[in-house]
Amino acid sequence: MSARILLIEDDQRLADSVCRFLNAHDMRTEHLSQGRQLSARLLKQQYDLILCDVMLPGSSGFELAKDIRRHFDGPLLFLSALSDTQSELQGFAVGGDDYIAKPVEPSILLARIRSRLKAVRGGGSQQSQMQVGNLLLDMGRRALSVAGEDVHLTPYEFEIMWLLAQHQGTKITRNQLFDATVGREYDGVSRTIDGRISRLRRKLDSIDKISHQISTFWGQGYMLSEK
Repeated sequence: MSARILLIEDDQRLADSVCRFLNAHDMRTEHLSQGRQLSARLLKQQYDLILCDVMLPGSSGFELAKDIRRHFDGPLLFLSALSDTQSELQGFAVGGDDYIAKPVEPSILLARIRSRLKAVRGGGSQQSQMQVGNLLLDMGRRALSVAGEDVHLTPYEFEIMWLLAQHQGTKITRNQLFDATVGREYDGVSRTIDGRISRLRRKLDSIDKISHQISTFWGQGYMLSEK
């Protein structure tokens, strides 16, 4: 499973070790020692997964998560020596998809990374399509087109769109979307789904000829409905 990974870690020795190990397992890994150049890097380069330390110089990993989520919607894994429950919960609350306590065995780290990538990519087993009005979703390509024109979606946005399309006209709760696309039970705190829905809605609403929209039902969930 090949992937491009960004590692944000201020411990140079640890970063070198992690990069060597992941590169040896077909994970093309780039390294930043702090978040100062993060936004510029994310604008220039696309990544499949970001692995971020928490205790960084300047802005912490939790503080960087806001900038990360502004430009990147793929798996975000925190890697930290902070192993207390509150820190783990905070990691999920700011948009993390997993929280890995240091020290961690390299093989376990690799397994957690592969698990998140597999969840996003859907394992490559489905090759079906779904038509909703003038929207065509292609699970094989993980792509959306509207009236024949492609619409760029991140992997997570496509997952949400697919679920909404499967249940068009029916409300889907935040808990259901969280469980299906993040891969764990909703903790009642994270705003991850809200942010992804907001970005997805902006993309859809910018298309004049689109036949459907995402409607919000406060306290109940979201629904793909006709305009």
